[in-house]
Amino acid sequence: MTNAEFPRLAIIGCGSIVSHHLLPALLRLGWRPSVLVDPSPERLEAVQAMLGRNRAPVAVADWREAADRFDAALVAAPPMFHAPVGQSLLEAGKHVFMEKPLAVTLADAERMVQTA
Repeated sequence: MTNAEFPRLAIIGCGSIVSHHLLPALLRLGWRPSVLVDPSPERLEAVQAMLGRNRAPVAVADWREAADRFDAALVAAPPMFHAPVGQSLLEAGKHVFMEKPLAVTLADAERMVQTA
């Protein structure tokens, strides 16, 4: 498959779960993210390096800065951010894949499900 066959993807949170597991799996499928989001310049740079400098995606600290550049988001931020980030993405009409746990409270999880 080519990237053109997949929705444009943002990876939100560029920690070790992304670099060790999620990004390698995506690359095996041929799905390259178009946006990387993380408040840490060091983590953004590490994931960009895995993708190659000449084909590096847009890198931002807040997903809203590049909301027009992706259709779907893989949220791998720390769990306390899952509900606020997921809810905002859903309200913006984005497809969301949430790394576990979906949310830290039942109410947050139910709110996201209702919005979806």
